[in-house]
Amino acid sequence: MMMNYTVIDNSNYVRRGDGVVIPDDQSNYDWQVYQTWLEAGNTPSPAPGPTKANLIAYTTAARDKILVAGIVVNVAASGHPTISIHCDGLPQTRHDLNGFCAWGLDQVARGLTEKRDWFDNGWNKYTLTGAQCVALAVPVGTWSDKVFGAAQSLIEQINSGAITTLAQIDAATWPTS
Repeated sequence: MMMNYTVIDNSNYVRRGDGVVIPDDQSNYDWQVYQTWLEAGNTPSPAPGPTKANLIAYTTAARDKILVAGIVVNVAASGHPTISIHCDGLPQTRHDLNGFCAWGLDQVARGLTEKRDWFDNGWNKYTLTGAQCVALAVPVGTWSDKVFGAAQSLIEQINSGAITTLAQIDAATWPTS
């Protein structure tokens, strides 16, 4: 009986046609049979490509890695020093920034001078004016929207069949700021 083999995930394992997985182990009888099969000029089938679900999960993980890494925003307001704040774009942060932005816009519109504390990703505390809250929230929100948009575009391309490999996702251009 002629056996077929398939490479698994570009690793040192192969799957026999009957589903048995064979490790790269010179003392393993099945591995020895496989080596003899290769020496006879046979070639295993390549590893199957990732599924759409795998590609989408990979895209989502890439998006989250970028969001967690965050961006640095230089926050300045008239009469106040510039502050560089490292901020991620994760959903909870976006929610918090929405509240800060609304509060800051109200402060500016009413000419108030109250301040609020913001803790960045490193738990550094910054006391910000209303205008500084807006100056922080707007670029982080804009950047994170772009990151989510880039991921959504990739997912749409995955679903349409235009993206079929992890390398295509790795080659994608993600927003940096």
